[in-house]
Amino acid sequence: MNNKNFLSILIIISLFTAIFSANKIYNKIKLHLYGDSIEIITEKKDINTNSEKPNQTNTQESKENKEEIVEKDKLPQTANNIENEKKNTEKSVKALKKTFEYQNKKAKKVMLTGSFLKWKEKAMKNKNGKWTAEEYILPGNYFYHFIVDGKKTLDPNAPKTPMGESLVEVK
Repeated sequence: MNNKNFLSILIIISLFTAIFSANKIYNKIKLHLYGDSIEIITEKKDINTNSEKPNQTNTQESKENKEEIVEKDKLPQTANNIENEKKNTEKSVKALKKTFEYQNKKAKKVMLTGSFLKWKEKAMKNKNGKWTAEEYILPGNYFYHFIVDGKKTLDPNAPKTPMGESLVEVK
């Protein structure tokens, strides 16, 4: 009787351990495949000044800040963005313009893809062998790579990840 109880307890513990491990592995694969960012940093910036009579420089700065805020509908909706939007309804998040460049005079077609684009491909523009693309991205760290004439190519000027992607940090 003791052996049966010990064996059933051991099976239950092994089952829970297997489920826990599978869940951890699934979450890491999901992060890589579905392109969620590693980290999203949000800042709360007060656009309106609290002074009764705002001076001209404060009004001008306020207008500049309002122009820099990108509408939320234009931002890529990753799981982290949606979660942050729910938690921080008062915080305004600014997407920053990031220019991606790739040098290759022989390339016929270069595409940019990354977690900030939900791994959709975006065509890059060619000017004398210098391929460029501009994207508005929320602050954080993101994976990306180029597709040069149908082949995945890492950015030679960016840090590499162990998963075989280039890494961009947007501050």
